[in-house]
Amino acid sequence: MVSNIGLGESRKHQNFFMKHLLLDPFMTELCEDKRSSETLLAESGIEKWCAIRAGWLSDRKEKVEKVRFLDEKQAQLYHKVSREDIAAVALKMIEGDYSDEYWGKAVNLVSG
Repeated sequence: MVSNIGLGESRKHQNFFMKHLLLDPFMTELCEDKRSSETLLAESGIEKWCAIRAGWLSDRKEKVEKVRFLDEKQAQLYHKVSREDIAAVALKMIEGDYSDEYWGKAVNLVSG
């Protein structure tokens, strides 16, 4: 599933502006839906799932070889990721190119 940087553990690492002037007033319902979806997916019993948390979406061309997975402390809402990179990473996961490294968890994704 595609989710958002700023959910889960990554929320506490967002700066004041992102948390209180963007996430809370403008993205509350969206974040609640995605948080609920992540929780339901994690508790579903499905073993091979992943929540791909993206920051600022862009329409840049795919450069999946430059995609980076960040830990919660590094992931920021203003980090950009292209829609094509999200799709390419999802396909690579399904095809087994990342082995089982990202199954069963949320990952923070940014385009290089």
